[in-house]
Amino acid sequence: MGANAAVSKNRPQIYAAMYQAAGEKWIKTGAVSRAICLYAHDEELQQQFFRYGFGLRCLDAIRPMELIHCEFCASYDLVELSKAEYHFIYPLHLALYQHYRESPFFMNRKPETQEGVAVSSMQEGARYFVAKQNGKICAFVKISVPGETFVARGGTYRHIRGAYCLPEHRGRDYIKIY
Repeated sequence: MGANAAVSKNRPQIYAAMYQAAGEKWIKTGAVSRAICLYAHDEELQQQFFRYGFGLRCLDAIRPMELIHCEFCASYDLVELSKAEYHFIYPLHLALYQHYRESPFFMNRKPETQEGVAVSSMQEGARYFVAKQNGKICAFVKISVPGETFVARGGTYRHIRGAYCLPEHRGRDYIKIY
């Protein structure tokens, strides 16, 4: 148990730095949960901690499944994996779990095994769409019928249940959506 305070000027940035430093320590010690007490009047900090996982864990966006017109970068291939290829996603799956463990997300849980990922993906009817460069997977999006929200249930909805891009492939304008 601990307590802290910060001056009014730059308070959100100060608390963000304090929380990230504490989160790094918690991860190293194997902590799996945390609790923060904030005063009700401090809406700015409430929003900040909401975004840090005290309320917001997933960002839901419901939209019609319409064709998105886009241009593909020639150096990347965008394909859907067959069920027999699901095991190829595992290194990126582990990288996504490692990302979740880091501050500020702090979702410290044990990742599934490679076999577990393949089995659970098939059980939920998941589909993996990947970006490949020189034949190697560098990004994926996992889509499935079951999701984590009560708002979008039924056979016509699809949920993004995971997405990850290797850091060295981020921000390169692979696809231009217009």
